Amino acid sequence: MSQENRSRVEKIMDALKGGLEVYVLREYKRVYKKKDYLNKLTEVLTDQRAWHDQDAISSPHQAKQDIDIAGWLKAMFFNWESVFKSEHRGPGKLSYREKNYVGLLLNARNRLEHKSNRNTFTDEETQHLAVTATRLLKKINARNEAKITDEIAREYGHLIYCESGPKPTEQPKPINGQQQQEGVAVTTAPIDEKEKVDNLNTTVPQNQKAIIAIIIIIALVLIGVIALPNVIASLTIDECDPEILGQRYSGFEHAWATFRCRFG
Repeated sequence: MSQENRSRVEKIMDALKGGLEVYVLREYKRVYKKKDYLNKLTEVLTDQRAWHDQDAISSPHQAKQDIDIAGWLKAMFFNWESVFKSEHRGPGKLSYREKNYVGLLLNARNRLEHKSNRNTFTDEETQHLAVTATRLLKKINARNEAKITDEIAREYGHLIYCESGPKPTEQPKPINGQQQQEGVAVTTAPIDEKEKVDNLNTTVPQNQKAIIAIIIIIALVLIGVIALPNVIASLTIDECDPEILGQRYSGFEHAWATFRCRFG
């Protein structure tokens, strides 16, 4: 994959060259006028060891043919203040953001020139270079070249997304109470320990109340079974008088004695 990335970076550099050579020549000509701009371009490139011919550049055609992408990037970076700085009025002026783009692309070109294992390009680096080149080319209105680098950026963006995203056959693991039922994730709310204790504390008293109520009912029934025959057996006609019943019995016994006197 590293070899394929290198070929993509080379393609980015070729597109950059096609866009920058027209732009740099135009801006040098705007600042240094028609007679001196090629001499100034030769001077800058010679100082940066990007032009090795003893004779100065004689024509725009020669410049486009003999200057490589490293030379065009150096012509921008090392003469930024005089030609490309945004404080100088003109439609082609750039900000320091674009200067950073130029520096990054120049560094990538130097890495590309030295073929070694240390200078390989990852997918992320290749995409970043393509995005940077696209932004710079769009800024200088090199639209055709920007389409080439933008296509590479999109290609690597999709590749990185596919490699880092979840596998199609991979099933997500249940987390935080999540269960799998026939391929559908069903999420149940997790219950913490405190909630479990609260539920237990509220359930136990309710059970105790029910048990106590049952015990009371059973006790009353037993009392009635044991006491009522005595009440019934001891009742006489005279004792059915309401005053006598009120004096002798109370509560449940009084109620039962009254009922027995009326219906017994």
